[in-house]
Amino acid sequence: MRDGQADRTSKWQPQPASPEELQAIAAITATGRAIHRQDQFVWHASDAFTTALDGRSVPRVSYAVTGRDGLVRVSFLGEDHGHWRVLGDVDMSHSAPVAVLDPAREPDAEELRQVRARATALEAAPNVCGGTRNTVVLPAEGGTMDVYVLSATDDPHIVPLGGHARVRVSADGGTMLAFEPYSKACLDFDTGRKMPDGGELKALMATIVLSDLPAPTHVYTSLTYPWPIMLASETHLWKVADGRITIVDPAQNGGADRPDM
Repeated sequence: MRDGQADRTSKWQPQPASPEELQAIAAITATGRAIHRQDQFVWHASDAFTTALDGRSVPRVSYAVTGRDGLVRVSFLGEDHGHWRVLGDVDMSHSAPVAVLDPAREPDAEELRQVRARATALEAAPNVCGGTRNTVVLPAEGGTMDVYVLSATDDPHIVPLGGHARVRVSADGGTMLAFEPYSKACLDFDTGRKMPDGGELKALMATIVLSDLPAPTHVYTSLTYPWPIMLASETHLWKVADGRITIVDPAQNGGADRPDM
């Protein structure tokens, strides 16, 4: 994504999506929805865990998300002198999260490899936005893991659209295998800012320069915030809303200037 003014002297001709691009969009959409799903589990589980702690201090905390037979458990782990222990389990299979502090068990191999994967990814991914970052771990090919490092904010008016990245991590979680940034720089939208015409914000608009296609994090963002996202690349104009990516019909946008981003 980039700042700056669009070239108003040229006519931009967005193209239809090819069959190969549409196939890629289906995979991108599925991944973005999976990122959002896990992020929501962790968010609500973290609230339940914090409430259960009732002000009690805990060691440095990481977390792991595991599931079996459609049931999801978010486990919070604390490190003490190099040893990880389970501080709490939050069962997300009920109508409301159920937190159990200090369960009588040790972290299993899957939980420990997710903790290592998160640490590896956070160390590898530049923090271009400089603030809090969240992580989502999804399985990848050959037993490896994709860790999605997400720029985050506590300000309800700020929507982080840039600064996200994917880090491919080895099966044991300890080695970065690949790094894919989804933007060149941080891009935060202040949705509380008054529009120049006094109207309400209708959509978030940005230019994508690292790919002609939206990223899974655009799908995630569209499910997290209520505004549609309009993305212009060199060849396409995309709309991402409610977890769905559509291409804007070039016949309805032919010859238009690329929108200012």
